[in-house]
This record gives sequence, C-alpha cells and structure tokens, in this order.
Amino acid sequence: MYRILIVDDDAIVVEGLYQLLAAHYENELDLCKAYGPEEALDIIMKTKLDIVISDIDMPGRSGLELADDLIRYWPKCRLLFLTGFSDFNYIYSAMKKRAAHFILKTEKDEHLLAVIQSVIDELEMERSNRDVLKQVSTELHYLRPLLTSEWLKALLDQSEKGAQVSTIRGHEWEIRENEPFMLLIGYTSWDQQQSWEAKVQSYGYVLNLFKEYVPPMLCSSGFVTHDSLFVWLIQPSTEEALFHNAAGSDNWEQIANYVKGFLEDIQNRMEHLLGLEVSFVFKREPLCFDSWKREFELLQQKAYQCMANSSHLTILDIGASRQDQQTERWVQEVHDFIEEHLGDDLSLVRIAEKVHMNPSYLSRYYKQVTGQNVSEYITETRLQAAKRWIVDEGMKFNEIAYRLGFNSPSYFTTFFKKQTGQTPQEYRDHYGK
Repeated sequence: MYRILIVDDDAIVVEGLYQLLAAHYENELDLCKAYGPEEALDIIMKTKLDIVISDIDMPGRSGLELADDLIRYWPKCRLLFLTGFSDFNYIYSAMKKRAAHFILKTEKDEHLLAVIQSVIDELEMERSNRDVLKQVSTELHYLRPLLTSEWLKALLDQSEKGAQVSTIRGHEWEIRENEPFMLLIGYTSWDQQQSWEAKVQSYGYVLNLFKEYVPPMLCSSGFVTHDSLFVWLIQPSTEEALFHNAAGSDNWEQIANYVKGFLEDIQNRMEHLLGLEVSFVFKREPLCFDSWKREFELLQQKAYQCMANSSHLTILDIGASRQDQQTERWVQEVHDFIEEHLGDDLSLVRIAEKVHMNPSYLSRYYKQVTGQNVSEYITETRLQAAKRWIVDEGMKFNEIAYRLGFNSPSYFTTFFKKQTGQTPQEYRDHYGK
C-alpha cells in the first residue's frame, strides 16, 4: 500500500482530490491530507511518504520550499505539483526539485488519475528492480565481528570499549562515542530448523537492508546479540542541522518521530524481501556510552516480553503510551478513536499513531481480526451516524457534512447517495418520522 499526501491551502481542492482518489483506488492507498505547508511539514517529519501532491503557490511557504524539506526527509518520495500557474519558471523550478509531474489544476480528473497511476507503476518497477541484497556474501566476512556477543559485551563494558572500537576491521563505525545516541532493538521469530550458516546469512541481510534504508541524515551502527536480537545505535549526522532546535542542539523528540517513520518502511521491505517479520523497541530519550548498560537491559527485557506475547510487526515506542497487546481491547481502541473523530483525519497513519502500530500491519491485522478493512469500518460508521442525524435528530445537511469531515454538503451528498442509492433528502422523506 502506497501513502499519498495531498497538500493545498484550498480545502475544496484537498477534499476533491481526496474523494477522487478514495473512490478510484478504494482501499489500495493510504491517503493523508494537509491544508497548508506547515501542517504538511509536520506530517513529513514523522511519516514515511511515497507520493506528495502539492500546490505550488501557498501562503507562508511555497510548494517548492516544501519540496526541499520532503527531499531531505524522504529522498525516494515522488513529487507531483498541482497548480494554476502555467509560467515556465514555475515548471522549471518544479522539475529541478525532481518533481514526477507538473499538472495544471484545469486538467481533467482522468488525466490526473493517469499521471498518479504512472507514478505508482514507476514505484512498483523501482521496488522490484532494486537489488538491496547484492554482494551480501562478500560482505559477511566483515559483518562477522559484529555478530558476536563479545562485541556487545565490549561496548557495554566501558573499560574495553575504546580498544574494541579501534580494532574493528572492514566495518565503518559511524557512531561518535562522545555524543548521545538512540538505542533501537529489533527481534523476529526464527525457524528452529534453520542452520547456523543460514541464520548468519539472514543476520547479514537484515543489517545490510537496514543500512540501505536508513536516510542519509542519520548515522547508524548495528550488530546482533548471542540470542539473535538486533541492536542499532543511531545518531543525527554532523553534516545535517535538520534535527536542531532553536538553541542549536539536537531535538531528540523530532528524531524519534522520524525514526518511527522509516522503521515502517524497513519492516515492509524485510517482510517482502526476506519473509521476516521484524519488530522494534526503542527509547526516545538519548543515551550515552557511560550509562547505557541498564537502559539496554531494560529494552532487551521489553523485546523478550513482546516475543513471549507473539507480537509481530510492532514498533514499541518507550516514552509514548504503551500499546495494549490484547486483540479485543486493541480493536475497541481503534473503534473508539474512529467514532470520536469522524470529522477529523482518519488516515491509517493517524489511527496507527494512536494505537502505536505499523500502519501497514494495522491494516492487515485489523482485517484478519474483524473481516473488514479499516476504511470500510470508517465508511459504515460515518454512514450510520449520518442516517441517525438525518432521521432521528433532523440535523441540517451542511452540519452533518461538517461533523463527518466532508468539506461541503455536495461531497456529503455524493458519499451518501453512493452508499444508499438515495440523496440525504430522499432518505429523510422516506424514513423520517
């Protein structure tokens, strides 16, 4: 499932595009909305995106400026500029931002859908052709020192740390030892019949794949413990001021949100390429080498607990609210959130953030448990609320539209007629008291 962000300061344009894509692709896309560049930037900073459809001329921050931020955070994301401008300078500037396409707002819906489909096809081709596992066998020789419990023990033991780091050969140690770092632990369920050689090769695949997908503004070093837990240390690059706060120091809250964004993509690729369901546990607060041993042991215990509970494809964020692992309670939490926010953004990203899950896994697991898609439940819940307000409460149609998250009564009417075969007025005339 690809994630598309629609950005425009004109709410009618945003809602129109959202309704168009939702109707055409149904449950195939995860659609997000932003009604201005600042709201879009907030989403970009913490959510992995595949395609962004953005207006160019917006107050405060243009679409071209927003594109600079997008490329820095998610360099593989495709840009599609939608604007009323036909000036060559805008087109040229957009193309320099590596925009996939530049489309005038006067274009017909069919053309826009064709362009978006071509971008999706391009992403599919790139995904299938990317050989992220090449040369792994030749690199295993250099990975082996990192696949031992002795290396981890050396890092945890401060008296040995300096000597061990300096003796590593054939591996680029990127973490600056005198600066804070984020600790991340990954785990997966291994086939008990798997040979030691095959397991070591899988270790190498996972470490290389992780390295492939970590964005360039972050530094990372990873290894594996004796009991097959993956451990990564992550720091912002010294060449990037992207995560600095107003005082010029690292903003670790922002870093944590960004890490959660690309972990989802790593999970999806590991499952697709390797057949491994890798979950992650990480702590938001930065750690230092002289005091990280206890925190490592605590996160290690969290990972063991998740493994014992058979929690798959999770991202446990220590420092945010703890995810409830009981299925019935988890589903109820999703339902409660949807019912309480019918007029708000109900994208998979927003819901997954609430229940602390990978959006893609949330979608699959919810359907497995309930037998329907999250989007189907949202549609049904909005429809039932609309029927109740139309017949029982006699509410005005424009108020119903607003309370259900539709930007105009006409969008609400289109939605209602598609679901029931009747307009809201026809439904009221037929079932009203």
